[in-house]
Amino acid sequence: HRASYLDSTLTLNELEKQHIERVLHEEEGRVEKAASRLGIPRSSLYQKIKKYQLNSSRV
Repeated sequence: HRASYLDSTLTLNELEKQHIERVLHEEEGRVEKAASRLGIPRSSLYQKIKKYQLNSSRV
């Protein structure tokens, strides 16, 4: 299974937050590229960044 980094004790929201953080980090904070990789509109990613209180420039 490719998702070996997952912890089965995480809630779905915690899992989503960690995944977004990881993708943003890998894309060096570039929201447009991260949104593309996540398969969601850029506006949705901005909403999730706000929801999870992430700072895309520091991830």
